[in-house]
Amino acid sequence: MTVVIEEPLYNPRGSAIFIYLDRRDAPTEQGFAANTRLLERLRISIWCFHFGLDLIGAIEARDDLLGNTEVALMTDDTFSGAADASWITGGEFLSALTEEEDFMSGAEIVLMVDAILTTT
Repeated sequence: MTVVIEEPLYNPRGSAIFIYLDRRDAPTEQGFAANTRLLERLRISIWCFHFGLDLIGAIEARDDLLGNTEVALMTDDTFSGAADASWITGGEFLSALTEEEDFMSGAEIVLMVDAILTTT
């Protein structure tokens, strides 16, 4: 399986995960000073794709990849202490015939992460 971070979508054949940082927000009521903590809420899109020769096979493989990825994300919602919390808020689905005349089927996981930034 291929994992791609912050690169355009392409057809790697088989299963692939594409990860994109969509947005980051810091609550406005936070102070900002040296040696303090800053909370940032990150919105990350994780796209689980399968590229195959038939649509049904691509959808089934996509669903397996989607489920396995969600289980992995739910196993540790703080990423070993690197974040305060994370949660899944949904996502989109799509399927299409590619220019190479095979099928792609994708599902998005929208992952929200409360990350703590420090100056120390």
